[in-house]
Amino acid sequence: MTASPKPIKIDIKDLDRKQLDVVRHRFMGINQRRLMRIRESSGDMLKLVLDALPVLIHVNHPLLPGYQNQETPCAICDYSPSKIELTTTKRIAKSFSLQKRAFLRRDILSLFMMGSMGTLGQSSSSDLDIWVVHANDLDAIALKSLQQKLTGIELWAKELGISLHFFMMHPDYFKEQHDVTMDQENCGTSQHFLLLDEFYRTALLIAGRFPLWWLIPPEQEQHYENFANHLVKKRFVRDGDWIDFGGVHNIPVEEYFGAALWHMNKAIEYPYKSTLKIMLMETYAADHPKVTPLCHTFKEKVYNGFTEPSEIDAYLLIYRKVELYLNSNQDEDRLEWVRKCLYLKTAERLSINLRTKKDRWRRDLMQQLIDQWGWERDHLLQLDARRHWKVLRTIEERNILVREMTQSYRFLSHFARIYASEMNVSSQDMTILGRKLYASFERRSEKIDRINPGISPDLTEPELSFFYSADGGNKNIWSLYRGIILPNEVDYNKPLKKHKNLLEIVSWIFVNGLIKKTTKIAVLGNNAPITASQLNTVIRKIDSYFPRVEHVAQEEAYQQIAKSVKTLYLINISEYNDKNNPKKDYHLISDLNDPLSYGSRRENLIFSVDMLSVNSWNEVTVRRFTGQGTVLRLLQHAYQSQQANPLWSYKLACEIGSYANAITLRLKKVLKQVLNFQPASPPARYIWQVATHYQFLGITKDRIEPSIFENENDLMKMLASSDSRGEFITTAFDENCLKDEPLQIISKHALIGEVNVYLFKTNSLIKIWVSDEAGALIHIEKKYDRLSCLIKTYSLFFEMVANRQFVLGETIEIRKVNFYQLNFVNKRWRKKKLSAQIDFIPKRFFPIQAIVENQNSETSHITIYCDGATFSEQEYGKQLYTKIAHYIYAKRNYQAKYPIYITDLELSQLTHEGALSSCLYLKYKWEIENKLDNALKNINQK
Repeated sequence: MTASPKPIKIDIKDLDRKQLDVVRHRFMGINQRRLMRIRESSGDMLKLVLDALPVLIHVNHPLLPGYQNQETPCAICDYSPSKIELTTTKRIAKSFSLQKRAFLRRDILSLFMMGSMGTLGQSSSSDLDIWVVHANDLDAIALKSLQQKLTGIELWAKELGISLHFFMMHPDYFKEQHDVTMDQENCGTSQHFLLLDEFYRTALLIAGRFPLWWLIPPEQEQHYENFANHLVKKRFVRDGDWIDFGGVHNIPVEEYFGAALWHMNKAIEYPYKSTLKIMLMETYAADHPKVTPLCHTFKEKVYNGFTEPSEIDAYLLIYRKVELYLNSNQDEDRLEWVRKCLYLKTAERLSINLRTKKDRWRRDLMQQLIDQWGWERDHLLQLDARRHWKVLRTIEERNILVREMTQSYRFLSHFARIYASEMNVSSQDMTILGRKLYASFERRSEKIDRINPGISPDLTEPELSFFYSADGGNKNIWSLYRGIILPNEVDYNKPLKKHKNLLEIVSWIFVNGLIKKTTKIAVLGNNAPITASQLNTVIRKIDSYFPRVEHVAQEEAYQQIAKSVKTLYLINISEYNDKNNPKKDYHLISDLNDPLSYGSRRENLIFSVDMLSVNSWNEVTVRRFTGQGTVLRLLQHAYQSQQANPLWSYKLACEIGSYANAITLRLKKVLKQVLNFQPASPPARYIWQVATHYQFLGITKDRIEPSIFENENDLMKMLASSDSRGEFITTAFDENCLKDEPLQIISKHALIGEVNVYLFKTNSLIKIWVSDEAGALIHIEKKYDRLSCLIKTYSLFFEMVANRQFVLGETIEIRKVNFYQLNFVNKRWRKKKLSAQIDFIPKRFFPIQAIVENQNSETSHITIYCDGATFSEQEYGKQLYTKIAHYIYAKRNYQAKYPIYITDLELSQLTHEGALSSCLYLKYKWEIENKLDNALKNINQK
């Protein structure tokens, strides 16, 4: 047995070159043994890259990967290729030969490998991270050429299946400030000492100058600069032998806090790889301000004679420090989680006996730890079966992960509040992490839980069964089972998931990767509303529109609140069956084939809408709407999604039922119309018909207000109201809504400040529609009178209204009045403009003015002035209209029966909602006129 090297103590007052040489050789020996371990455990391609790497950096040769030109910086200090390295390089380029000449200058000072390679943390997926340390005096052109050369070598290695990354450094790098934003590749805060800490305990010198840090005794770290200057000035080291990045005497709090944030970001996707480093940063934070960097522990062990790589393994040092921290807190649960993460990170399956004894150092080191932990073989068997973990086991593991991540986040949040004055960590970094954790792990209604954040490599199932149970009420439940089971086997199997919404379960298996194209599907249960074939069709539709959504979104997405990115609307899933399927002979007795209002019974064929959405944080949600508001909710959701994100996209499909295609086409059409409805400014409203009722979206600056009206009368009352804030209301109708009425053409031509009067004669009646200056719309049907008289009296009335609006200072005033005659030809409404000149007022008319004011909260008081006479409700009560009718009848020539017209109306003292727009005046005008006309008609009956 070889004796361990003796501890070394170096005194600055009594320096000895031999002691310094011993220290350097001790570090170089550790370096070489680790490199040998890496090479022995590497595959052929990795060996080829490792052996050729120094030569590729050392020379510029046209036949070698990465070659740029002869001026590209090259030549490694104090390096001559070995026979193995030259032989390997000739395998890459057979005609390559090294020109034995002296380099005028050597631009590459050192080549280091950094990271988990050669440690317990090394795995088949470990990257090859290489630091290329170049001279300080290279200009921008030379640096660019060197970067291009290194990129070329990276691409060559990638073709061989090796993940190689170069990092260009210079000796003064750590004396400068390098602030960067947190993303997938860095931790967002200036990492100076923390990066050096990792470098000094993991870096392997491949070629070139050694780090001067090796020769600074551990106890001199606080006086690093003085000791280093002494070594150099007294020529204890030669200038061409070393490089100096500086010491790590202290790690600022913001560095390990920022690194902890970054590793937590990585842990969301790769928990087993990142947990140990998260805990190291938490340990550093807990020790603040008296933090002992691990590189000090590493150096101290080397100086004390620990030279076996397994004794000073970088990952083992991390574990020991974290173990000490957790034991001091008596936190056994977290310690067990850390042990599990370390074991799974190494990917050494210790429950399996290997025949070969070659390259067992990682396995032997891990076995030593397992023996210390007291793990039983059954526990190892469970962990080693990770690749076969399925849903239930993965959910258990995920719950532990959420608990640990939450605890770490709380620790960091608390730490940030305490040491906020000492840190320059971006608050945005903390916000982004919080949003990531929320998006990845927070449970909430309608959100699909992700159960596999890097836990199991494969959750797919070859067979799945969907079981439907119903009690005839509201307790219909879908249950998901592994395998194809029989109905009588349901009670003996544990369901993977249960939910009343079928799409919730389908989305869950899709998002979590339980299903693939070859997975067989069975649907069980009496009266199941969907067949296996139909369910497969739905699954294919989801798969075609939603490729597998990544667990974590791009970093910039979390800088803003989440917004919907795309939505799939699925119509009548698990709803469309014989009980609610309309009779197929409906189309024989009616031409009303609109799926929203089908047949003579006005049936709505849309029973349910299931919405599957993904947002910018990659959260997947499912919502379901049923009942008479189904279409309303669909259109509201679509409109709001588009307003929140103009890049939002959607797909709509109905895959089930005899009317599936008609439903799809109709909903796509109305959805397109709603989304294309872009009023110049709110408020606005879009109206359509479903069954026998009417639905609309009220659009304001602040929100979308959906509503339903049971009949046409209620709808028209709403349309006759102006905006409460006095703004113009834009109104649009679906093309199938009230097709027998001219509402499409009326709303289309409504403009702010314009009153449009539309007249349509039918038999002895005339229909009048008015859209006013504020966008309100009102209509009435009256006994026909001469068109010219009607136009002239209405023109006079609107002129009086305009005058009152001007006096009262209304927000919107009448600027123009237009009259149109309507015709209904070939099932289409057409309009013709009429002249509205007021040359004279016919002698048969005399002015009638009405004043309406509130008497109390529910009733109003009316006073009417007729040709100089005054009639008041206070005086005549219920006989008011009869008295006026007799007065007018007596005044008329030949006691004629033509309609009575109110020529002026005063409403300023009337309590009401909205502006005093023309439609409000017309409402009271028509009510008073109708009462007067009825009273006039009754005169002849006495």
